[in-house]
Amino acid sequence: MLPIPHPSRSRSQPGPLVWYAASSCHDWRLAEVFRRVLCCLQEKGLFGSPDHLSVLSLSTGKERAFPSPFADADAMLRCVSKRMKSFVLQARGTAPRPWDLGLSVQPMLGSTGFVRGVNTVYLEFELPTPGDRDWSELLAEAFEQVHTGADTEFAFIHPKTGLDDLTDGAYDPPVTVGPLFRGVLWANLLGADLLDEFELKALRGLPAENLRHDPASRSLWFYGADSIAGATQDEDRLVALTQAVRAALRPESRFSG
Repeated sequence: MLPIPHPSRSRSQPGPLVWYAASSCHDWRLAEVFRRVLCCLQEKGLFGSPDHLSVLSLSTGKERAFPSPFADADAMLRCVSKRMKSFVLQARGTAPRPWDLGLSVQPMLGSTGFVRGVNTVYLEFELPTPGDRDWSELLAEAFEQVHTGADTEFAFIHPKTGLDDLTDGAYDPPVTVGPLFRGVLWANLLGADLLDEFELKALRGLPAENLRHDPASRSLWFYGADSIAGATQDEDRLVALTQAVRAALRPESRFSG
């Protein structure tokens, strides 16, 4: 069993959530991270067929819209031409509740080990009406199953409410760069190669919730609060954790200074 947060303060749901993942050093042309995120949410009844789907080729600038429905992530990805080395897929839907997503895939730059820019997945979705079931444990378990440092540099889940205030306020400038790690949110993953920018001993000593390090996959998972709702109730703690993470940057890191 994965070590996952056990909420102790509030069972209220926090409104729309943002699930985000990014990498500047992994080849995402097969979109495996995208598949895992959507399959996970579909299994939990949080994601349905899109009402709109479009694909933009970043090399030609041509965008094409596709008619619904699409049963799953694989059906959506079949809209992407195999000849596309870089593209943006956008979709939105209303079932089972409103959601919006974007997948941006960039080409690898020769033998550098990096992509041109950053690959990203952004998904905004809503939880069911609050009741006896708290989603913090389920989403934390899913987050750690979906994301590892094997193909993700950074990922988070956080309530949409107040997110822009953090990223544009207390987290400006970011700990690394904007598309990667800006600051501590509710659920966080630091993976290869981003993890190499920090003193691992310092990170493992963070006073965060359910911090877990897996050397084999070069992954560090941790939580800024003991529940999703708690992430909006104690933002001072998130900012303090962010300061501690910033202090853990290696002196030779490209993000230091």
